[in-house]
Amino acid sequence: MRELFEAAGRALLRAVWSGDEGPVPNSRSRGVLLTLSAIGAVLGAWSSYAVLASDTVGGATRITVAAILGALPLVLVTLRPLWAWRLGLVAMVFGGLAHTYLHGQPWPWTPVQIIVMMIVLFVVATGNTAGVVAWVAVLTLIPITVYVRPQNAPGASVVVFVLLLLGHQIGRRRQAQRRLKVEEGRSEVEHARRAVLEERTRIARELHDVVAHHLSMITVRAQTAPYRIPDLPEAATTELAELGDAAREALNEMRRLLGVLRSEDSAAERAPQPGLDALPGLLDTARAAGIRVDATVLGDAALPAGVSLTGYRIVQEALSNASRHAPGAGVRVEVRREARALVLDVHNGASPHGPTTHAGPGHGLVGMRERVGMLGGELAAGPTVDGGWRVSARLPCTDD
Repeated sequence: MRELFEAAGRALLRAVWSGDEGPVPNSRSRGVLLTLSAIGAVLGAWSSYAVLASDTVGGATRITVAAILGALPLVLVTLRPLWAWRLGLVAMVFGGLAHTYLHGQPWPWTPVQIIVMMIVLFVVATGNTAGVVAWVAVLTLIPITVYVRPQNAPGASVVVFVLLLLGHQIGRRRQAQRRLKVEEGRSEVEHARRAVLEERTRIARELHDVVAHHLSMITVRAQTAPYRIPDLPEAATTELAELGDAAREALNEMRRLLGVLRSEDSAAERAPQPGLDALPGLLDTARAAGIRVDATVLGDAALPAGVSLTGYRIVQEALSNASRHAPGAGVRVEVRREARALVLDVHNGASPHGPTTHAGPGHGLVGMRERVGMLGGELAAGPTVDGGWRVSARLPCTDD
């Protein structure tokens, strides 16, 4: 119960005095609001003079001031909604006091003032908590109860409650939509991070085979060296045996690492990892699937296993993307071996069937960037002027 009273007190304090922050309009919106407020003040004063029953200077002045005060909240309603409501509440009290100079009128406020106050109540309800909205309703009903005729007070009270309730519900819906957008943004970021991690894990599993092959060769050559090379010194034989044991231990650790990287639902990969020497088979498979591929391979110098594997995967992913996003388009593949780098270029034209929108998102580009970044290379991927797509990569073949 104590917490409930404390919450109610805080809501009352905020409604009565604490500041608030509303959406800040641009200069054009502020100008429109200022113009409407000035027009409302003039119309309110004019309508008040039209129904004056007294020609006293004091009565005319009070009614005019009340009409102007009633229109001013329109200037603050988007900047400081609660302050606009407070100013409107003061205008309601002042208008009720000035109503003594008007005779036979059902309402102590001008139509302009009533409309402005309805707008202010609605805006306040959309941006504040339920406790603040409840206190706003209670405090707004006080001048209505005091100054409005008994037969009109219930209807005015219902209008106030409906406006506040409708505004509060709309405000809650807007907040829920904003939170949903924030969560969607977080989900997209998390999805991107997960895609990167999945690709890195996949690359690590593939590179395991390359590293394991080299370690196996070191082990075999070190252990068979005494039998292949006659008259080896005893120190060299011992050194080679220790090297073989170290290589075998490293190979075992690599296998344990692969077990950590492999997810629970992934099957063991038993096939050897491909390289650019398997590129003709990849191109034949793509042609059999209906892709028109024109390939050019320049240079036949030996490549490091990691570079060869990365080059093969980039061409494979680029062909797969072309088949999904540009069906029927021709694809040009160029693989060029330079002195210190491997250069790849895969370019597909626009699809004759138009752009596809049903293809789901993949991790192909993420995987390409991870593979190229691992080797310290460069990757460029993007649309071309002919409506197609181009992937260019440069993979260094040295450790410099």
